[in-house]
Amino acid sequence: MKNIKNTVAAAVVAFAVALSVVTSLAAVSFVTGSFAEEECSHTETMWVQISDGCAQFCMDCGKMLTEEQPHDWKIAGTYDDEEDFELYGCTGMRHRGVVCSRCECFGGIDIEPLGHKYVNGVCERCGDACNHDGATHVEGTQEATCTAKGFTGNTVCDICGGTVTEGTEIPALGHDYVTNGAADPTCVNPGSTGKKVCSVCGDVKEEASEIPALGHSYINGVCERCGEADPSVTPVQEETEAPEDTKAPDDDTSTQGPSIGDSDGAAIDGAPQGCGGTVACGAALLLLTAATVAVIRKKTDKKRF
Repeated sequence: MKNIKNTVAAAVVAFAVALSVVTSLAAVSFVTGSFAEEECSHTETMWVQISDGCAQFCMDCGKMLTEEQPHDWKIAGTYDDEEDFELYGCTGMRHRGVVCSRCECFGGIDIEPLGHKYVNGVCERCGDACNHDGATHVEGTQEATCTAKGFTGNTVCDICGGTVTEGTEIPALGHDYVTNGAADPTCVNPGSTGKKVCSVCGDVKEEASEIPALGHSYINGVCERCGEADPSVTPVQEETEAPEDTKAPDDDTSTQGPSIGDSDGAAIDGAPQGCGGTVACGAALLLLTAATVAVIRKKTDKKRF
């Protein structure tokens, strides 16, 4: 069967070559047209095969209107994978009959091999097993959440699509609860237990609740927590003593006679009270001392006589 296919392909190529020769001979006839180039409007044109490509010529005057262009090959006929596999297998270069879309000449080209058709790492056409020595990629990854497990994903061969390495399971993370908005109560303001929320996914474990105000705890008229005075207690007014120099004397010294101080410099009886160490008080004290000395001398003189 393969030999028949090769024979048919060779026949197609031979026909294409023969047709190309005929086309080229026809083009030569157009080149020898009856109109001079300077008088021709080049309304009738044709693409003609030349050298390794083709060019456009005027059919009336034979002038070459374009530069040589490479052939614009289009595959001639239809082909299927089963026929290709029978002729070339999975890895052989495949031959195709082609025709130029401009000059319509025929030729032949080679195209890429059919390639393996892998299923679970084995080619279902030729039975070749993939060794996964090419590029790979990861499929099926899944991140773990607070409540759901994750997956690292399978490593897959880019050539055959088979699994090279199985992925592993990632345990669920679990919630990470934190307390937001907690506040301690004071004597006059209520507090809050705070709202317990997962910092990762936002799941609410417990809503916040109010903590009543503590109220004042007065001891000796003052709150032991905040220091506020007890408004129900009247503060005691402390008596203030008058300055020493403004006090009235305890004894009436206006009738008391003076007395001499002792030898140790003690205060003399009858001295003005509340002198406070001023210059005036010092002078008065000196006068009083002098008067006392005079009285004593007078009494001493009477005793002598």
